[in-house]
Amino acid sequence: MSHQSDPKFLDHSQSRHDTIPAQNSVHRQGTEDYNANDFEEPEPNEEAPEEDIEVGQHLKSPDDLFGYPIFPPGTHSLLKKFMTRELWNNGKNLVDSHGYTFKHAIFTGCKNVDSHIGVIAGSHDSYNAFAELFDQIIQDYHGHEKEAVHHSDMDYTKLKCPPFTPKE
Repeated sequence: MSHQSDPKFLDHSQSRHDTIPAQNSVHRQGTEDYNANDFEEPEPNEEAPEEDIEVGQHLKSPDDLFGYPIFPPGTHSLLKKFMTRELWNNGKNLVDSHGYTFKHAIFTGCKNVDSHIGVIAGSHDSYNAFAELFDQIIQDYHGHEKEAVHHSDMDYTKLKCPPFTPKE
């Protein structure tokens, strides 16, 4: 099946323009007469209904993620584990302060379904902008919550290490 005949790739945004409206025809329904042109047309920039998209190597860019990602059997990534329709709907149009999109963040895990984690932060702000997903992944992978604090003692005099050799 070619890419253009595959229903996953149909562009429904132009479908209204491909039909010929019934011009000045009169229809009778019960006792009322009405013109076919009396119907209110949808807004021209109305988006086509979103469809699910099977993920995998065929994806070429984050723009290919035009619907809820469906992972193949055997995918064990943390992205798949935590991705829900609600999370997708909340995140699909998010952009961090550096212009990195939610779809960019999840693209690697959607294209490479053998990935263990499946997300990449594009900037420090990605952790905030996409927190609904990233916090769950970090909690699962690292075992600590967002509020956890990492304490580091940067005083080198407290290091316990063997003495350096003269060549070091």
